[in-house]
Amino acid sequence: MRAQEILQRIHQQAWDSESARLEHTLAALAQSLGAERACLLTASGDQHQYPAKAEFAFSRRIVDRVLDSEQPILCHDAVTDVNAPTSKSVLVRGVRSVMCLPLTVCQQKAVLYLDTTAASGAFSREDLATVQQVISAL
Repeated sequence: MRAQEILQRIHQQAWDSESARLEHTLAALAQSLGAERACLLTASGDQHQYPAKAEFAFSRRIVDRVLDSEQPILCHDAVTDVNAPTSKSVLVRGVRSVMCLPLTVCQQKAVLYLDTTAASGAFSREDLATVQQVISAL
């Protein structure tokens, strides 16, 4: 099972800090799922203010919807999915597939955001379940 393999990789190392463990978890998930980019975003306040320096531009519209609804979003094709809360910036960057799910990190609302420009349908419901299993096991 893929979740067990990811968790095994994460638990093989001793971590200096919780943030190092989270960074390694993100990298392991991204590699396993074929995501080009992955980040963990924490939100402060009802206006969903994010850290000023994100490693890459992400879809605020998708992140906001996940934070508001507390439900994951799996977008198979950001270009053609009329129900996806995508924006022009997503289309300009060529993002095709997005997975975003709600989390709680240190008693703060957060989301895990993964995307790729490689192909539509890059992430499946099984991938979403894998991510949820890995996160819940940490």
